[in-house]
Amino acid sequence: MHERKAAWPLIALAVGLAAASAAPIAAPARASAHQEPCVAGATRLAAPPLPPRVQHALVADGVGHLYVFGGSSRLRDRVGYVIDGPALSDFWRYDVPEGRWLPLSTADGPPPLVEPHLARDRAGFVYEFGGWNDGSVGYSGRLYRYDPARDRWTALDPPGPRPVGRVDYGFAWEPLTDQLYLFAGGTDDGHGGERLLNDFWRYDPASNRWTDLTVSSGAGAIAPREIYNVSADGEGHLYLFAGSATVDGVGWAAIQDLWRFDIRTGRWQNLTDATNTRSVPPRHYYGQAVDGEGAFYVVGGVQAGTMQAMGDAWRFDPLRERWEEVTTLFEPILALIPYNLAYDPGSDTLFTVGGMQPDGAASNDVYRVRLCAAGPRPGMGPAAVARQVGGDAWQGLVPRAWR
Repeated sequence: MHERKAAWPLIALAVGLAAASAAPIAAPARASAHQEPCVAGATRLAAPPLPPRVQHALVADGVGHLYVFGGSSRLRDRVGYVIDGPALSDFWRYDVPEGRWLPLSTADGPPPLVEPHLARDRAGFVYEFGGWNDGSVGYSGRLYRYDPARDRWTALDPPGPRPVGRVDYGFAWEPLTDQLYLFAGGTDDGHGGERLLNDFWRYDPASNRWTDLTVSSGAGAIAPREIYNVSADGEGHLYLFAGSATVDGVGWAAIQDLWRFDIRTGRWQNLTDATNTRSVPPRHYYGQAVDGEGAFYVVGGVQAGTMQAMGDAWRFDPLRERWEEVTTLFEPILALIPYNLAYDPGSDTLFTVGGMQPDGAASNDVYRVRLCAAGPRPGMGPAAVARQVGGDAWQGLVPRAWR
């Protein structure tokens, strides 16, 4: 079972760091005599300037910004039919406190890509790996880094072994180690088809090197699959839920399982049978994220072998190791197929951007889902408490913006 131990000196340090910061992240909204009570639930925000898209990348940087890159524009033709548009290469930042979108440079950055993924590191750099387009790129295996301070991309060329290009994979930053992790997806099988993967890689920004963890982590026990992400909880774990795989090489079926990777042990653990994961319907193209309490959310998606929206949402409580349905919290979103979900700790809010509408066309809707945490839960670890008071402020994990 997943046990958490409170570390109150570290918690006090985290609180002190947040208070002393020149530009701290605000704590989750709480009611006061001069403040309206927080109302949990989803709200559609004003229409953004970015074009509609599906199969795109979305990440939160932990200091009040969301980044959106690429994807596919599914458009209606003159007759009204929905058709696949070209892959996109535009790049945007959303300022959460100000509610403002800003187009960013794409010079020297990734090419137009469908199903790209973004992750950030402790220094605030944003990384893109993978994706696909039908030109000369095919399955992209390039790694790119964006510097927000300079508004500039750099194509990285890590020495040594590196993962193959892919689509439908997990790519996430783990804050305790300040490393990026990559898992699964689909790649070229060399015969015009797609081969599913279950390889597991770690990228170290400091050394600019990839390390293959597939064997040492036990990832080989996880069925190869397409997924849409993995999520770090800030306390040394990555979560993997569901996805889809071929059945005897013909057709697709959604997988119904839950795995957790422990940074300290370096091993994957199958939580499916020890939890009530079988009560959560399997799916693909869902949004997933972890909130400031370490709870893992799975929102929407499509049913196996169809593009029909699931219309539900679930939250995994790591303390009780149980799932609970939270559909009502996300109700306005669930007609969409979201593809992505990102958590902003300063506002204690989940965001979705874009997605597929019921008729198959792309959307540019932006939804904010307020969680209204009342403060740290009993039994929360220090990293989760630090996130609620303003970021990764323990064991030296101080965002660059605080220095």
